[in-house]
Amino acid sequence: MFYSQTCENIQLIVFTLDGGLLDINRLRYNYYRSTCETYHKNASREEFSKMLGNMNTMYDHSLLEDIIPAKEFNKAVEKDLFEYIKLKPSIKREGVDELIQYCKQKNMKIAVYTTHKTKRAIQYLQLTGLYEKIDFLIGGDSHLKPLPHCQMLEVTCQQMDIEPSHTMIVANFESMVEAANKLLANVIYMPDLSSATEKIKASVYKVTKNPLEIMNMFLFSKYDSVEMFSPILGMNANMDLDTLTQTRDKLLEKYKDDEQLIGLVNKTYAYFNEILLKQFLIDELEKNEKKHFAFDDEEETAFEKKQNVEIFEEKEGFEKEEITNKEIEKPHEGETNIFQEQSILKNTTSIDPKRINELMDIINGDAEVEEENVTEKVDEEKKEIKKDKTNIFIRAIYNLLISIFFVFVFMICRVVLRDSIASIPTLDLIVTALEKGYLKVIEILFGFIFNSIHSVFTSVPTYNMFVYHNSYLSSMAVLCLFSIILLFIIISILKGIICLIWNND
Repeated sequence: MFYSQTCENIQLIVFTLDGGLLDINRLRYNYYRSTCETYHKNASREEFSKMLGNMNTMYDHSLLEDIIPAKEFNKAVEKDLFEYIKLKPSIKREGVDELIQYCKQKNMKIAVYTTHKTKRAIQYLQLTGLYEKIDFLIGGDSHLKPLPHCQMLEVTCQQMDIEPSHTMIVANFESMVEAANKLLANVIYMPDLSSATEKIKASVYKVTKNPLEIMNMFLFSKYDSVEMFSPILGMNANMDLDTLTQTRDKLLEKYKDDEQLIGLVNKTYAYFNEILLKQFLIDELEKNEKKHFAFDDEEETAFEKKQNVEIFEEKEGFEKEEITNKEIEKPHEGETNIFQEQSILKNTTSIDPKRINELMDIINGDAEVEEENVTEKVDEEKKEIKKDKTNIFIRAIYNLLISIFFVFVFMICRVVLRDSIASIPTLDLIVTALEKGYLKVIEILFGFIFNSIHSVFTSVPTYNMFVYHNSYLSSMAVLCLFSIILLFIIISILKGIICLIWNND
């Protein structure tokens, strides 16, 4: 969608929590990819990126949809991911603090969208010290239409009372870009899992690498025209400050009678002066740069090499640094009941250490699918299938024995109590009617089966021939056999219905 976009006069900036402020989408992808490998399926970053947008629907059409129900898988991912991040809470993208501070200085409102439930999103923001710095949060449990519908962004702008034309959306997946375009808002694309496609590049104001580059964009947007004139004036970013100043002074002296040129010279000088200053600050930051790791278990593309995830050094036994209450921001008044979870970090010791190892391997992308493990899982699945078949066979034998018992008891009662029942006309009529009705059901059911088969295979006798002209069994024995089979079918169906109702409850 083509419409005029700008970064001037921005009053509201909208980030995504997952992949925008925090490095959550990458951890999610590692978990998903590792699970897919367990079932011999290959997951790609690009396909996973297209699934993003709504927590409740993102796994509906995943590679695992026929293996693990989407809701159950999402619940497992979010639970394990939160347990992991409680151990390693520093998952902010590089430059997030600086960009938010800049937005605050420029009086920009800050809104955050997340696919998580609002309560869980606040916990993430508290863990990373960002909760008090944002103005509005909208979660995946808001019951709004999921991306790429623009309702979520529209509600955000309405709540902040700011027009979309004065709003900047920082998107990191395609559905977010589509939603922003539908709202005619300004869009920056900051790649998270996949690089910008040609479609995305044509739909956004600018593609940036990280939050620091977004801040640079705001800082230097007013100097966009300078790049065109700087070669003519002899100024460039490769000059040191002294050379740049001397060049400016010479130009001011040369064109002292031309106000327009003097204004352009001063503007160009200010532009490159800011670049030099900013470059100095970046160099200082890089000296103290934290350790990063790449996803070594994946094929690294040029884009992936640039996209590294911050990780802390793991101590033996996974010892955690002491975290004071100050590191978890206090919620606003009136939210105490929702967020009284001061044991967020204290309860981590209850996690099974073996499970922690698995989580860290899976989410960090270091999990390896060993052949032995796969073989063990296949053997376990075979054992489960064999066990299920054995249980079905045992239940079938049990139902058959019950059927035989009922028929046997009925026959004994019919012989022993024949005279007693006959002495009571009303009871005799009821028993006779029930017996004839049951035999009629047998005749209709098995008569249909035998006669249908006989019409195709003439070697199979008709129902009447099998019951009344059988040289091996008497008609009474055949009817008893049919009674046992019919009772077996009825009992099996009734038990199946009861189990189904019980499981649903």
